[in-house]
Amino acid sequence: MAKTRKQKEKLLDLYKEVLENKHFVMVELKSKVPAQSINLVRFFLREKGAALLVLKNKVFQKIARGYEPFKDLMLENVKALIVADTEDALLEALKEFEKLTDITRDELALRGEDEEFVKKFVPFEYTLAYVNKVLYSQDDAKRLASLPTKTELYGQFTGVLAGVLRGFVNVLNGNLTNFVNVLSNIKEAKAN
Repeated sequence: MAKTRKQKEKLLDLYKEVLENKHFVMVELKSKVPAQSINLVRFFLREKGAALLVLKNKVFQKIARGYEPFKDLMLENVKALIVADTEDALLEALKEFEKLTDITRDELALRGEDEEFVKKFVPFEYTLAYVNKVLYSQDDAKRLASLPTKTELYGQFTGVLAGVLRGFVNVLNGNLTNFVNVLSNIKEAKAN
């Protein structure tokens, strides 16, 4: 449905805000992605402090051309932005967005789509990433989606630290055990 002038102005303001103050990853949504799946993913993203914006390509291009990294941007097909205020929130949001694949496959299977088609169906493709006012390629956007979040890194660090401490305690315990065994052997030798 065509947007009114007022709606387009509102979109322009929203897109300007995103380009100036947010971090985002652009994805191309494939056809056959059910609206219910997108709405469910939107809910998951909101819980992580992020949002999914399905773009009006021409309106976004109009505002984006005013920004150096996007001056040559040409958008085709259905594009969407996964938007967050911080890098950490964006990484968490990308983990949630990855659930779109499973959700969409489940929805398509429920609709009676061919089983082979459902198995191979990929609902989106990363297009680019824009983090800290730096534009990244499609490959970089894919890698960004696979990076661990801050919480995951803390967990990994805690696991490594616990392993080191466990090893240190085992070494100390081994020395004490050996010392007690030596004393026990001396006691037995004197008792005989």
